Amino acid sequence: MNNINFTILTIIVFLMWTSCNEKPTSPYLLGISNCNMIKDMVNNGDKSLIKFYAKPLCIVGYQMPEFRAHTINGKSIDINYFKGKITILNFWFSSCQPCVAEIPGFNNIVQKYGNVKVNYLGICLDQAHDIDTFLQDHKWSFEQIGDGENLIKNIFKIEWGFPTTFIIDTNAKIIDAFSGGRVDNLAVDELVNRIESRLDKENMN
Repeated sequence: MNNINFTILTIIVFLMWTSCNEKPTSPYLLGISNCNMIKDMVNNGDKSLIKFYAKPLCIVGYQMPEFRAHTINGKSIDINYFKGKITILNFWFSSCQPCVAEIPGFNNIVQKYGNVKVNYLGICLDQAHDIDTFLQDHKWSFEQIGDGENLIKNIFKIEWGFPTTFIIDTNAKIIDAFSGGRVDNLAVDELVNRIESRLDKENMN
């Protein structure tokens, strides 16, 4: 990020804090408000900010939202799941070709970094029984939450497309976020390089 764009983003966040009459009720919703403000500015012609919304850097630095859910194997997930470990969180659905293309890359990450310091979680639009069927043909070493429409649309308010991936630190703060993906043979390399770079900065290796 160059100094000009960083300054612009800092000003936007500051103005949002000081001028909004109705402030969001959680740090994550504050981040979503930040993203929406940037989206509006992009839609109004300020293309210099498009990378902050489209990729979605606008949510980086904000805390995870509070929620409760269960994985397809019955494990309870809440905000405490994200504390004490780095978490890779992926939003996906089974007929999304870029989502499927990334799966071998995620498995490579799990194999390299293990489960001692890192969590791996998917939130899927598909119903739990459909995910279970899908995973029989597509090995994926992530815990999975199914029936995820409410979480994706109403809690996380994901509107950057699929797949979207968050990397979350040990204090449940989002430290990286990216969306979209390739469907060719470079999909795995791009994903692995992006995640490895972030995890290595966190001394996860």
